[in-house]
Amino acid sequence: MTDDIRKTVLLLTIGLCDAILDGAISVDDAQRLLFSPRTMTLFEDDPTVKNIIHRATEFEDLLRLIPHTLDEAVAGARRDALAALKQSLPCGYESELRINDVRFSG
Repeated sequence: MTDDIRKTVLLLTIGLCDAILDGAISVDDAQRLLFSPRTMTLFEDDPTVKNIIHRATEFEDLLRLIPHTLDEAVAGARRDALAALKQSLPCGYESELRINDVRFSG
């Protein structure tokens, strides 16, 4: 998975979490858009993103079983996505290294 795709998913995660917390979308909507087991499979090689998405797939269960914990779980996923985003390379950085300096390709 490229770093740009990783960043995009992390940004979407942050936005979806904000929207859930603000009541703009439902947990079901967020799960249809991104928080699904299918998305998790795309990040088998990135345990950080995979874990964040995995936790987000459990929002519906929390809402149904222990609803008073949902907001904290959503806020936690948002915090983790933001922290992971801050640790990412600038957009396009990996691509530039591969194109401009073959010695750095991995």
